[in-house]
Amino acid sequence: MKALLVLVLALSLLGSRVDACSCPPPPSAKYAVSNATAVFVGRVVSIETLWQEGLGNREPRLFVVSIRVDRSWKGASAGQVVTVGTSGWLCTYPFEEKKDYLVYAYASDAQKSLGTNICTRTRRLSWAKADLDSLGRATSSQAWFSRWNPF
Repeated sequence: MKALLVLVLALSLLGSRVDACSCPPPPSAKYAVSNATAVFVGRVVSIETLWQEGLGNREPRLFVVSIRVDRSWKGASAGQVVTVGTSGWLCTYPFEEKKDYLVYAYASDAQKSLGTNICTRTRRLSWAKADLDSLGRATSSQAWFSRWNPF
């Protein structure tokens, strides 16, 4: 009986999942674009991993994602390459090279750079139809990121 209780307890602990990244429900696309520094559609051309030495192992600290802008609603210009950082921890957005994304990027005052994560409306372009319908036609805008490029 005692062995069965220990087994049940062990299995219940293995089945539970703890996430340190907890996101509130996303705002509407219109609200998100009004608060973002840059909103654009683009293709990931490269991903660089910046590493940090941890307790006896290396852990990703930051992913620096270069994205060629196809069209923009705010803060970016078509044809340019935007560098966006995404945290190497639990809230990182899982970008993949040669894939297209709708990106909502936000300025980091401390780093003077753009960043995004899974708590924003950033998503694979194939999953962004509702956002694209809500945003309407892309407009030409001055590139915010041309002032900064710390990477």
